[in-house]
Amino acid sequence: SSGRRSQKVPTAAVGEWPFASSSGLSAQDALEKVKWPAEWPYTEVDFSRQDESEDQIFYSQPRLCTHVDDSFIATLTEHYSKVFASYPNARILDICSSWIS
Repeated sequence: SSGRRSQKVPTAAVGEWPFASSSGLSAQDALEKVKWPAEWPYTEVDFSRQDESEDQIFYSQPRLCTHVDDSFIATLTEHYSKVFASYPNARILDICSSWIS
């Protein structure tokens, strides 16, 4: 025994499509055991945008918004300050950066 507790790994999808998840399956098994709905579940309305105007108009002004709340930002900043201190010569590329990175 490796000292790990054995866990029962689910082998079937949990929930209803499209929210089902296939936890515990390999990627190959998950792709082979997909349970697709009998009929296409979406309509044209499901793919429409709230604002159907041209994208060029939307992107003409900068969008300075945050996608998480201030508490999360503070918690992540604190975490980074501790973790990054362990790597004083590290170079970090923040791929998902924003105007408040």
